[in-house]
Amino acid sequence: MTSARPALLVTIGVAALVAVWALVASRQPTVVVASPAETVERLIDLGLRDIGAEMWRTGWRALRGTVAGVALGMALGLVTGRSSSADWALRPSRAVLAGAPPIVAVVLIAIWVGLDGDATPWVVAVAATPLVWISVHEAVRDVDPDLLEMAAGLHVGTPWTLRHVTIPSIAPALRASGAYAAANAYRITIMAELFVSPDGIGARIARARTSLDTPAVFAWALVAVAAALVLEAVTLRAGGPTSGLGRIATRRRVTAGVSAATAAAR
Repeated sequence: MTSARPALLVTIGVAALVAVWALVASRQPTVVVASPAETVERLIDLGLRDIGAEMWRTGWRALRGTVAGVALGMALGLVTGRSSSADWALRPSRAVLAGAPPIVAVVLIAIWVGLDGDATPWVVAVAATPLVWISVHEAVRDVDPDLLEMAAGLHVGTPWTLRHVTIPSIAPALRASGAYAAANAYRITIMAELFVSPDGIGARIARARTSLDTPAVFAWALVAVAAALVLEAVTLRAGGPTSGLGRIATRRRVTAGVSAATAAAR
């Protein structure tokens, strides 16, 4: 298949989707389904500055929550991966975090933190933590025991082993889970903003819904979908284990580890 054909097929798919949308909208009042033309008109009315400002607020909350969730998940994964006692002790907490729907986190955090934008990053962090935690935990368990035995035999210490053996070994899993968490963060942030934030894309959707401004609801929904798809494509492509960045990072870590091991052996 030539490189142009997938793009053509995607274009045809988008056109078909818009055509179905227009057909459904033509048979329903605007308050129920806004047409593509009405949605585009409302997007123009909103203006790039307004859209950009709300995208920035939502994106900043998503970023803060993702960083916190990835950092906490990585730390917990390292602890439970290296210690069976810690794994059994923290397993109920991991199960609760992994099994709780995000909407439950929204409600509880809204009660604890309050109905403002500060609650939203917490929701994202709660959603990202178990994903990274489980991935890192399994990666730590799969670290080559021969490498760990070699490090122990060289008496290089835990910090050296962590830096040159454990971290390079879990890097692909950490990149993949972190990228997936980042890709989902924007969607979760928008959902949380619907309930607990005075501004952001989610808050604007909630405000438009309350005033029965259906074209605005569709316009902000279109912005949200476009932003989430772009972010997902960028993060998953950059963070995947087979990506260019992934191969470069892994190669550099392996090279550094081998060099360090050779120096330590000498």
